[in-house]
Amino acid sequence: MATDIEHQLQQEIHAVEHILHRGPIDQHSAARAVHGSGAIGRFNDRVALIVTNGVGTMWCAYVFALIALISLPSVIQSLPTQGPQPLISWIAQTFLQLVLLSVIMVGQRVQQESTDQRSSADHQILGALHTINQVQLEILQRLDANPAAVTAGPASGETAP
Repeated sequence: MATDIEHQLQQEIHAVEHILHRGPIDQHSAARAVHGSGAIGRFNDRVALIVTNGVGTMWCAYVFALIALISLPSVIQSLPTQGPQPLISWIAQTFLQLVLLSVIMVGQRVQQESTDQRSSADHQILGALHTINQVQLEILQRLDANPAAVTAGPASGETAP
């Protein structure tokens, strides 16, 4: 019974060590999983990252807002003849879609950075916990090999706590 538990424990320790040595997943390994590792996959990764990094900035949101505002005077001039419909369309189809696209991407980038920082901290904590567990296992193995050490009193010259 004890050997089955020890065997299972050793398997779990091996699995955790494998994960710890692999380290956190980075952007490049995730990109390979999406587009593949070939030349076309690397090209697609680069294009996607360039577009995402460009559009997902507040500067892009400001540029999109200015582009949208260029057409606003003509929409306002059409209000007396066409009613509120052009203004509602301009807000929904031009301004919101252009500007919110970049703003949402910036928000997602901020959230992702927060998630990455938590993931890194979790990885460090798990590594420390793994080390602690390894030390505990080593202590238990020593005690198992020498059960008299558990029941023995303090060595000569030492005082009991």
